[in-house]
Amino acid sequence: MCDKKHPPEMEIVHKLRHVEVMMRRKCQPPAPPHGQEAPSGGCREGFRGFGVGRLFEILCHEENGLIQTKLASMLNIRPQSLSELLTHLEGDGFITREQSEEDKRQIVVRITDAGREHHTRIRAKHLEDAKNLLSPLRDDEKQTLICLLDKILLAERENEKE
Repeated sequence: MCDKKHPPEMEIVHKLRHVEVMMRRKCQPPAPPHGQEAPSGGCREGFRGFGVGRLFEILCHEENGLIQTKLASMLNIRPQSLSELLTHLEGDGFITREQSEEDKRQIVVRITDAGREHHTRIRAKHLEDAKNLLSPLRDDEKQTLICLLDKILLAERENEKE
């Protein structure tokens, strides 16, 4: 009875979870032990999850920076969580925060040159890790996988609108 195959939908979900865990293990530095700070110079970015990459990506395209509250909204995280993250990134010299000239109540976040360089290094490492992870797949199989995942994600976005 235990060796009965799962329905294909469950097989797919389980395999996607395993791939996600494998990606996190291979593509991100491990978090420091509980209660310890990560050393400066890059480990913080890795263990804080995928959001930091998106944050750097957004800031790299904003010459004049972004208002902190707008950035929190774009990243879909609480302003308090973003503030804590920005404090660490500012301490590492990757971003700056300044009071807005137009509205003194708002804070403008900008990426520094060091932040851009760090982002470039991290992206290159993630690309290398992703290529290694997906190396068993042919190029056409990768494209098929992308199309299939896009189809699932699009359907989920449509369901959320209803």
